[in-house]
Amino acid sequence: MTIQAYSEQEEVADFIDEGKIYQDLEKSQALPKKHVHNIIKKARDTNGLTPLEVAALLQTKDKDLLDLIFAAL
Repeated sequence: MTIQAYSEQEEVADFIDEGKIYQDLEKSQALPKKHVHNIIKKARDTNGLTPLEVAALLQTKDKDLLDLIFAAL
């Protein structure tokens, strides 16, 4: 097996779509409380979450929803 040295001249592909991340963060701010509650239930059932759903949980400021999030841990 040969190990190749890193060359600064090599072009590196950017696999993280920052624009999509910011879009999801913006969209998730407008989600109703009931929708966030359903996301928490989905997470508790270990069904996997979409990036938009994760963004909604990360931006939750409602105390009741935060209590539910941390109770699910």
